[in-house]
Amino acid sequence: MFSSIIPLTTLAVLLPTLTTAAPSAFPSTAPSSGTAFAVTAAQLTAIAPKSASCPANPQFPNECQTAAAAAPAINWGFTEYGITTAGEAAGLVATMALESGEFEYAVHHFPSPVAGQGTRNMQGPKFNVEYAQSIPALKANLPTDPAAVLALLVANIDYDFASAAWFMTTQCTSTVRDGLKNGGMAGFTAYVGCIGAPMASDRTSYYVAAAKAFGVSSS
Repeated sequence: MFSSIIPLTTLAVLLPTLTTAAPSAFPSTAPSSGTAFAVTAAQLTAIAPKSASCPANPQFPNECQTAAAAAPAINWGFTEYGITTAGEAAGLVATMALESGEFEYAVHHFPSPVAGQGTRNMQGPKFNVEYAQSIPALKANLPTDPAAVLALLVANIDYDFASAAWFMTTQCTSTVRDGLKNGGMAGFTAYVGCIGAPMASDRTSYYVAAAKAFGVSSS
């Protein structure tokens, strides 16, 4: 389901400039007790060094976001979906860092395009439709074209960066989530299985970096 990113020209036409405007709030799944985990731009840069700045001439300029822009959007998603532990945050941020090319891409471009696949965790079209249907501000007038649905999601930076948290809390089992909370490679491996992605050295490296940045075990 998740894979790294080829030019998708039809999507480029649909994508407006990304905005940092706050979206309409939708029902939070945050627990009644506990505070959402918060990441900082410095931590994101430690995990994804290229996110310190966008390339001078990015191939898809409307998609690139820096760590400074990504941090508040990630934190918004963590609040909405009740991500309260460093272990969960490490797994989610590691996934976003890998799948989005360190926040440079919001749409699936490489190695072959899949219409409607994207957001920062590069989830598939089916899940993007489900995700959009869960957002009151979008669900009433959703287009039928998966690429157009994706365009709506990535046009808002908060929706864009909240998708990983949405997926984990709605598509993965409580056992998988508990494994991430506890930290460690076994828990991360189970989470990667939930998202349908292969374990590889680059994925492991991002998790180790995220675990270190957030102060949790990666062993």
